[in-house]
Amino acid sequence: MTSSGPAADLAALLQRIAGSRILCVGDAMLDRSVIGRVERISPEAPVPVLTVTAERERPGGAANVALNAVALGASTALVAVIGDDPAGLKLSALIGAEPGIDAALVAETGRPTTVKTRCIAQGQQMLRLDRETVEPPSAASRAALLQQATGKLAGSGALVLSDYGKGMLADGVAETLIAAANAAITVSPAPVTS
Repeated sequence: MTSSGPAADLAALLQRIAGSRILCVGDAMLDRSVIGRVERISPEAPVPVLTVTAERERPGGAANVALNAVALGASTALVAVIGDDPAGLKLSALIGAEPGIDAALVAETGRPTTVKTRCIAQGQQMLRLDRETVEPPSAASRAALLQQATGKLAGSGALVLSDYGKGMLADGVAETLIAAANAAITVSPAPVTS
């Protein structure tokens, strides 16, 4: 007897993801956590004083989506525009250290890499600091992103557009990629059995 229902559907979907190739295009960012404890209020203003005990950095945004796809067993390609800055170098190094991700990161001079810094005390997020731009990439960066993404569509079973509103998929980029994916990715539905 075969099981059916939402749990069986989810299990079947997860099995199909494992071993597939996924292309993720979008807003990659650097997630930074500043962790500590609060034991007093500042004498300068009525704000908590965070005594820092640890700092962590990891890929965020579209890069986190790519990591999640790898965790599900998919081979993953990631295409994004980052800044030509220290945060971009760090993000590139973190992604490069992740097995299973084939990354094509276009570094744009003068563009800041999106960095989300979360201040956390006693397991509670106190504050988030965002360094970002929501402007679309330059025409040259947009062309490089589209060239990399369309090149990586061959052999991919799915395209994931990861839009966090940072301009990466604006100015027709999303539409161009969807059209390219429709032309390149053939969907072959499996028969439904119950």
